[in-house]
Order: sequence, then structure tokens, then C-alpha cells
Amino acid sequence: MSLSIFASIGVRASAVVAGFAGSVVHIAVTEQMTRARALAAIVAGTGCAAYLPDYLVLHYQLPAPMTNSIAFVCGLCGLSVALRVQAMITSAFHGGNSK
Repeated sequence: MSLSIFASIGVRASAVVAGFAGSVVHIAVTEQMTRARALAAIVAGTGCAAYLPDYLVLHYQLPAPMTNSIAFVCGLCGLSVALRVQAMITSAFHGGNSK
């Protein structure tokens, strides 16, 4: 039943689990992380891991068995990716002045 939920939104459960694990590792190795930032790391990392690995495997013509490894790395770096995207969007809408 729960696997059909993942399929209905176009993600694989294994990628979500790998991304979650990567975001937990990110939290574990980061000193003095607040609870809010830890939650953001989990959400961003898991979200990136749910959707990015399949694209990266296709774009860079990587072997399909690497998908879950890439999902783990996406989970590990997900918060950094989310913060970069936010900065790019803010810069685009505020003409480079993010304050």
C-alpha cells in the first residue's frame, strides 16, 4: 500500500530511504545544528533524493545501479542545494539585493 503512494508521486521508495539516510548523516556530522535546520536538512535532502537521481543517471549516462548511491549523496547535500536555489531565486527577484 505505501509503495503505491511513492509510485503515484513518481518516486522510488529506495531513493527516499537513501536520501533520508544521507540527510541524517549530514545532521550527525554538522556541529551545532538547530532543530529547525535539522528538519530543513531532512526535508530538503529527502526531496532532492526523491527526484534528482533518475535525472542525473540519465543526463550523465551513469549505470542504473548507481541510482541509490546518488540518492544518498543528494540526501547528504540536499540542504546546500536548497539554500543555493533559494539564493538564486531571491537574487533573480530582487536584482541581486537579497536583503
